[in-house]
Formats: sequence, structure tokens, C-alpha cells
Amino acid sequence: AEVVAGQYVAICVTDTGSGMTPEVIERAFEPFFTTEDVGHGTGLGLSQVYGFVKQSGGHVKIYSEVNQGTTIKIYLPRLHAAEIATPPPKPAAPLARGQASETILVVEDDPDVRNHTKAVLGELGYRTFEAGTGRAALQLLKTHPEIKLLFTDVGLPGGMNGRELADDARRLNADLKVLMTTGYARNAIVHDGKLDPGVQLITKPFTYAALAAKVRSILDAPPRSGRILLVEDEPLIRMAAVEQLEALGFKVETAGSAADAMSKLKLVGDVEAAIIDVGLPDPTGDVLVSEVRVIYPKMPIIIASGYNAPELREKFKTDTLVAFLGKPYTEAQLRSVLSSLNVGGLSAA
Repeated sequence: AEVVAGQYVAICVTDTGSGMTPEVIERAFEPFFTTEDVGHGTGLGLSQVYGFVKQSGGHVKIYSEVNQGTTIKIYLPRLHAAEIATPPPKPAAPLARGQASETILVVEDDPDVRNHTKAVLGELGYRTFEAGTGRAALQLLKTHPEIKLLFTDVGLPGGMNGRELADDARRLNADLKVLMTTGYARNAIVHDGKLDPGVQLITKPFTYAALAAKVRSILDAPPRSGRILLVEDEPLIRMAAVEQLEALGFKVETAGSAADAMSKLKLVGDVEAAIIDVGLPDPTGDVLVSEVRVIYPKMPIIIASGYNAPELREKFKTDTLVAFLGKPYTEAQLRSVLSSLNVGGLSAA
């Protein structure tokens, strides 16, 4: 596109690397185009730069010679405006700190980034281990069960990326908390655009204070059983719902009647939430909801119904831990209602 005449501010970045061929330059701004090995980059970096610059009314140009290096020049329109008085900065809040009994495993293939992250966490009071690959991290997790948090970059070498590492790590320790980091778009590194239950994300570059707050919030989060009681008397619907819940990372206990559900609650104990069908035979689901609420006043309960049921909504309108889910429902709808009740640490899709 033709560049509009005017005054611009230039930002120039130069390296002395291997450079680009004309063919690579021609495709450099294409989304998902990359010359990197698998596990190193998603091809989104330059395309994001291009999009930002164009949306800002600027332009960007690549100058490169093979074996000489590359210069990228960004031109952004100069802003003509009167100086705006800024209020004095607010005093910084105290940083959330850790203690030596809280152990974090830092997994990052860039030594400089890894050392910096370790130093920050050490200054905050945490004990740390480090690894440069997913396989090395798994060995440390096997020999150090005291590790409470896995803090991993997404793009790792060696055939195992950060997401795969998190999956394997939580098979070793289901209670392990996971914090991922990446400089790329969130949707490029999670399952179908969704973060798994119990997995958190902080994007690069992150600040000292942001990392301190994020780590502290994850470690302070109450442990979750990840177990759902599904009460549904129709076998086919029950099977479909179990598949959806397991896909979201939950363990599922099932019951086909109110009596069976109460028995399961007494036997299992550590149930995080219940999904109860209205049309149960012995008695109906709303009666079961009331009975469960007496015994478990803080348990989130989802009432599943094939019709609007305004009388039920009226009956439970003051209970903030009750939500309604229309049948039939999709996995996305199930995820959304679980997220609204803060079940399983799910974020909305």
C-alpha cells in the first residue's frame, strides 16, 4: 500500500544473524510462516508486528542480506498534541513474597531468561530448580516431589513442548500447579483455545511485580479435588456428559437416582461440584438439590433441565452457588457454566 506523506517516528532493530533470502522476506509477515525448528516459534511474531503497525497507520520494512544480518524498520505516525499533565505515581504495593519451603521448577531453554527468572524467584523467597528441556524437567519432578509449581516456557527443544510437559508432569503429580509463559498468542499454545484446568498463563515480557503476584495467587489458590458428581438417569445423556467433563480435565462420579447420589456423596467425600438432572424418579432433582445444600452449603450445583423451569429459577434465585444448564448442552456451554461457579479453575472459553 502507498505510504501517506507526513512525519513518522522510526524504530529500527538490527541483528548480525544469518539474514533472510528474498523468498523468506516476501513471506516473513505471513501468519504461521516460520523457518524455525518444531517447538521454536509459531510464526506469529512478525505477523503481529505487521498488524499492529498497520492498525496504527504506519508501515514496516525488512532489509536483509544473507550471512550479514537483518534490519527491521518500523515507522509510526508522529502524534502532534499538547503535553498532558500526568498525576504523580501511586506508591507501589508491597510485593507478594514466598518462602523457602515453597519450591518452583523453572523450565526455559534460553539460559539468560532462565537465570533471570530464577534470580527473581529467589529474591522473592522461593526455592528453585531449573531445567532446559521437558525431559530434564520430568527427571527433576520424579526426584523432587516437594516441587509445588511448574513454571515452564511453551516453546521448548527436544521434542517436548511446555504443554506436553505439563500433561506428563500432572500425571506424575495430580496436585502440581502449572504456570506457562510465552511471547506468542494465547490461542497458539492451548488446547482448542482453552487453558486446561489448573493451568495458568503469564505472557512475555512480564514484570517483576506481575510474576510475583501471579505465582503467589497460584500457590495460595485452594486445592481442588477436580471431581464432579453427575446425577442423570438417562444412560446415553450420562455417557455423553461424562465424556465432556473428562475432556475438561475432571474426574467424574455418576449416579442414576437421588438415593444413589446421596450414597456417592457419603462414600466419595471430596466432590467439588454436582450436576443434577431435574427429571429424577426418586425424588425429583430440585428436591435432591435442597437435600445436598443442607449437607454441603458451599458446594456449587448445576441444575440441568430440558425446559426453562422458571419456578426452579425462582426457588433457587438467592443461592449464588446454583446455576442452570439447558439440555442438550455442548462442551463449551458446560465449560461456561462451570467457569461461572469457579469450578476447577476453568476460564471461560
